[in-house]
Formats: sequence, C-alpha cells, structure tokens
Amino acid sequence: ILKKKKIQYNIIPCISHSIGEDRDSLPYALKQNWSYIVVTSPEAATVLVEGFLEAGSPQNLQIASIGQKTSSILVQGGLTPIFEASCSNAATLIQEIPTLDKSTGSTKGNVLYPASLIATS
Repeated sequence: ILKKKKIQYNIIPCISHSIGEDRDSLPYALKQNWSYIVVTSPEAATVLVEGFLEAGSPQNLQIASIGQKTSSILVQGGLTPIFEASCSNAATLIQEIPTLDKSTGSTKGNVLYPASLIATS
C-alpha cells in the first residue's frame, strides 16, 4: 500500500524467533501430501530447509513463499517455490496464491504452515 502511494518506508526487523516444541515433527510432515507448504518468513524458510534435509530431501513439494528473501533462502537450501507473492505481506500472499484446484477453482486442500515462535525470553 505504501509503495502504491509512493510513500517512502524502511523495514526494520525487530522480532526474535525460537524453535517450536513440535519442530521434531517437521521431517515427518514434509513426507506427507500437501496442497501447499506456505512459508511466510526467512526464519521459517531456514527451519524448513533443515527439516527438508533431515527428511531426506523429499521431492515434489508445493512451496508458496511470501517474498524474495524467503525464496532466496529456500532456493539456497535446495527448495524451489512454485509461487512467490509480489509483495512480502500476508494480504498479498492470500490474494495472489493460485487456487488449490485449478479445474474447479476450489480453495479446499491441505496446507502445511511451518512457522517460527516469537522468543519469550
């Protein structure tokens, strides 16, 4: 929105993240059949790459990325997103992500959302 209105802005990362208690289940989850694996931060991308390698690098993962920085981390780790939002925010991701079933336009499906927890300490 700011970009469209030609308002200058700076993004200042100021949130710290920690590994979630169910992180150990990620390699198993990556071996399941998902319509999409939605990755919404560089931190989550890093954790996803780790889980991907631990899972033996499963193929045909349908990864949707929130933006360029997240996609870059995924690609460096051996994962290629099939979709990247044009602007790095959830609203754009939701608006632009292709439907799960192109033949019917249905948004039904199953999505894995590996997310990082905000550090509490």
